[in-house]
Amino acid sequence: MATAADLFNPIFRGFLSASRPRLGIYIPYERVNTKLLLEGVKAVGCVPEDCVLFVDFTGAPFALDGVAGSVAGLFDELGNAARWIRIVFQGSAFPTTNPAESGGQYLVARNEWKIFLAALRECSIPPELIGFGDFGADCGEIKFPRKSGGVVPIRHLRYTAATSIIVIRGRATGEQGDAMKDVCQRALACGQYAGQRFSYADDQIWRVAHGQSTGGTPSMWREWNMAHHMTRVVRDFGAMVGITFADGPASPLVEQASLFPE
Repeated sequence: MATAADLFNPIFRGFLSASRPRLGIYIPYERVNTKLLLEGVKAVGCVPEDCVLFVDFTGAPFALDGVAGSVAGLFDELGNAARWIRIVFQGSAFPTTNPAESGGQYLVARNEWKIFLAALRECSIPPELIGFGDFGADCGEIKFPRKSGGVVPIRHLRYTAATSIIVIRGRATGEQGDAMKDVCQRALACGQYAGQRFSYADDQIWRVAHGQSTGGTPSMWREWNMAHHMTRVVRDFGAMVGITFADGPASPLVEQASLFPE
């Protein structure tokens, strides 16, 4: 991996000059300069056919009119300049701080997904040469600041639906397991729950909601968010080209038998 600036760094250039490299090149969208990019690729002894471009649209005004046309234009500019392995769009409209209030719920529009699909239709580049990345159910500026005494985790799930991410936040007080059970029950009742067999994460959410599993840990909540999100995106891409996926297994509802049957 390299940034566009790395291509002009003599140390980096010397490191790569021993053999023809294969590179992933990261470029913020506002700094794309096709002429300089091609010069930099040549300078390190590489060719576009061995490069993947990661164009980062983090911070782009996705909610404004005309943005899709600008993204499509950038795809066309890069695609017409050279034959890259792939041009990967990456961006997120998710806010940098949790937008839901304690015990509340908030819808975050998946504007990056909407803009990407519109740009894909508008540009002249073959769709198989365009890639997509959205940082999962999170923002594009992930930072974990160090604080003395640690950070109190926010009890919540980020559940990706077709056009939005539903942020379901639990109560800040009380037992964590009880708060997350309520969060999972609300996920099942939100009207966008994809079903227990959609992904293993959906099965886990179902289990917590029905008291079959504990409320999990902050790392597990993030895992469920991401597992469901990636399944959602892959299934949606599959539907665009006629590919379907088998449903996963589902946990049965288990009840403790009475020790004193009548």
